[in-house]
Amino acid sequence: MAARRLDTSSLFELCRHRRRRLVLECLVRSPRPRSVGDVAAAVVREECGRSLESVSSDVETGVVCSLVHVHLPMLDDYGVVAFDHERGRVTKTDRCGQLEPYLAALEQDRSEL
Repeated sequence: MAARRLDTSSLFELCRHRRRRLVLECLVRSPRPRSVGDVAAAVVREECGRSLESVSSDVETGVVCSLVHVHLPMLDDYGVVAFDHERGRVTKTDRCGQLEPYLAALEQDRSEL
């Protein structure tokens, strides 16, 4: 299936949710594919200020479920990441680079978001 068109409106939609921004920031910093668990750990560190192992199983399950069922499929639909659901792997694509300027601008204003 071909990726959805990545226009300005789509770019803003992809960056709108904080959890998607955290996923993208995690992947931009990593040159290699990441496991869903690695991405979830990075999200929990940012959202809770704690390690994945130190949060309740409800928090961990909530983060992983939202990533697997909402955020990663959406990013995959736009061709920004390649999400292999069966293997639990996430890889940034060349299209991810189109979001980097938006992420950098949002990073500068993170305290206000």
